[in-house]
Amino acid sequence: MTRDPGDDADGEPSLEAVLASLEDRDSRRLLALLDSPKSAADLRAETELPRSTLYRKLDGLREADLVREYTEIRRDGPNATLYERDVTGITIEIDDDDEFELEVRRPPAEATDRMAAFWAGMKSESNRDRSTDEDRSREG
Repeated sequence: MTRDPGDDADGEPSLEAVLASLEDRDSRRLLALLDSPKSAADLRAETELPRSTLYRKLDGLREADLVREYTEIRRDGPNATLYERDVTGITIEIDDDDEFELEVRRPPAEATDRMAAFWAGMKSESNRDRSTDEDRSREG
């Protein structure tokens, strides 16, 4: 469900990070505005937030795994970093053990997103295999 290595071990964003993001009025506003990909410059123009505040809020939303950040490759100019909401719903319940249970629902992944994730996983596995082979050759 999530992709940030800073998340809890079970792969879910932390309840604390999600609640902190949703508690902040500016973060909620950014989340509402990110119904389509937007650059930080676009968001600054819409919110009039100071640059440092905007990036701090975006970092918090990313850490809570509610927003995704990616680079758009442009042939006709410099590449652009874009931000987009990566959540369609959030549910918090109390389970039978009186523990809070968080569920974050995601938009359906597009084919290009699934392909990018596949290749990123293949690259990561290849790098891990290469490191293991290099370690073995040094030991040998």
